[in-house]
Amino acid sequence: MPTLNSTSAVFSRSAADADSDERTARDNFNAGQFDQWPNDAGFSGLTEQRGPLSLAVTGSIPPWAAGSLYRTGPAVYAVDRPGAAPYTVKHWFDGLGQTHKFDIIPASDGNSARVVYSSRRQSDGTIAEIKAGRQRDFTFAQGVDPCVGLFGKAMAMFKAPVTYANVQVTVNANIGALPNTLAAPSVVTSSPRKSATSSTKSTTPPQESTAGHRTNVQNIWLATDGPALLQLDPLTLKPSTRTITIDTAISHLTTHASCAHAAHDPHTGEFFNFSLRYGPTPEYAIFRLPPSTQPPPAKPTILARLHGARAPVAYIHSVFLTENYFVMCIPSARLALHGLAILWHRTILESMQPFSAEQLCFWHVISRQTGAVVARFETPAAFFFHSTNAFERDGRLFCEMLEYPNTDILRAFYLAVMRDADGHGRDFWKTYAATAAHMGALRRYMFDLGGAAGADKMGPAPEVVMQIRGPHVGELPTINPAYAMREHRYVYSVVARGLSTMFDALSKADMQTGNVLLWSGDRGHTPGEPIFVTDPEGKGEDDGVLLSVVLDGINGTSYLLCLDAKTMEELGRAECGFAIGLGFHGLHAKAI
Repeated sequence: MPTLNSTSAVFSRSAADADSDERTARDNFNAGQFDQWPNDAGFSGLTEQRGPLSLAVTGSIPPWAAGSLYRTGPAVYAVDRPGAAPYTVKHWFDGLGQTHKFDIIPASDGNSARVVYSSRRQSDGTIAEIKAGRQRDFTFAQGVDPCVGLFGKAMAMFKAPVTYANVQVTVNANIGALPNTLAAPSVVTSSPRKSATSSTKSTTPPQESTAGHRTNVQNIWLATDGPALLQLDPLTLKPSTRTITIDTAISHLTTHASCAHAAHDPHTGEFFNFSLRYGPTPEYAIFRLPPSTQPPPAKPTILARLHGARAPVAYIHSVFLTENYFVMCIPSARLALHGLAILWHRTILESMQPFSAEQLCFWHVISRQTGAVVARFETPAAFFFHSTNAFERDGRLFCEMLEYPNTDILRAFYLAVMRDADGHGRDFWKTYAATAAHMGALRRYMFDLGGAAGADKMGPAPEVVMQIRGPHVGELPTINPAYAMREHRYVYSVVARGLSTMFDALSKADMQTGNVLLWSGDRGHTPGEPIFVTDPEGKGEDDGVLLSVVLDGINGTSYLLCLDAKTMEELGRAECGFAIGLGFHGLHAKAI
């Protein structure tokens, strides 16, 4: 009978198993079970494969999943420097970026789709700066070069503004009102080949890809938690020679930070996000970007501004959006000195105040129509990376997120922990797993808008109407995108059972019953973010497939996995024959 530790299997765990499975995961971490689950191949020796490169497909990938899967994340963790010690990345979030594209091309006979792969680094400029000893960008946790003394740190405070050149967290398509920073786009004119170095040139539209494959992608932008945005050619993945900032698109803003996960309305095509200004009078400016399909003179608009004691400077990775409201939760990951501490530390993580249970989470509910703050709420001190969805029902607002009791999880992603270098992984997880709540929980909060007293007073305490704890759920959560901004039942994520220092299974969580269905590959197979592709003829919420890039840490290779989103059974996979870096986020652009 399957247990939580099962591998090479699909198995279910019920809500009744939650307590025992949590103990099992903690025991796994304490015992160092991750010793038998190598991940090093996802951090070293990674290369570009500009392709296009045809991948061998086993099993079957449904032809209706045709399109382009874009993935981005870190891929370079060490840079040799002439006359100096190598530059070594310390934290996963600071790995230098690379973007990947899997073109899924339907077969003319209706059989399994073909898969063609390409990738490209967008960090060459940053690498050149590091080699020249001029790298001054702010990072998540890298810190100042130890060769830079006290005087150098002090002088750096008065030089360049807050900048983040390494943009590699999320992929966004079809954003309007941003300037085109690319030269003439290029496309493939030849058949897929086994070359891994050649570039491609042509003059046909940028969304046209190999073998006549076409998607609805008009532009691709990468984002991070800083103010920078980076445009890529949708076909070749060639990055622009310059990043832009939110201030470029929206005048009269000073942006020191933003949110990697802009909220997107799939019905209107609009994007919503915030611009955060550090300083003695910090301010969040909530803004709207029109869709790329909206004709000129469509322009960005500032929806609302937040400031004061209930809008402290914090690290915020995602937000919420419903049909009528933009919702922002300011978690208890507060930055010291109203954010100005980052000018000294040069990193987000080291600029955070020590976590305090006294620092509550502040929620702001803003009307999309008027920009007014219609309600404010408080929840206990906590931290989160990812929201999953938000929706309205009967005068109530529901917001769902994967929540942690404090910010300790941020230190789990130091490379020394993830690679268990010199026992750092064992030391961290033994301490971290000692507290059950540290596993995190997927929580659905209900807010009573009818009982709220507007912007001046706090609304009634929100109610947690459903929660599923780790290890039954985990990070990088996704849903069927057709259910964005409406009530959903299923959440897919990568989970940590303690068999790896990272993620070791994929989960399908049922937010009605609390039960989960888990897929685990062979030992050493580390899955990435599961991206849902909807079956166009499906009737149910889980009618579709999941696409996940999996690292086989034993053999040092990766593959694109295709699972039935209903049963979590494998349908097919496309073998790469080389390793792809353990990345963050992506999107699937459907073929048209």
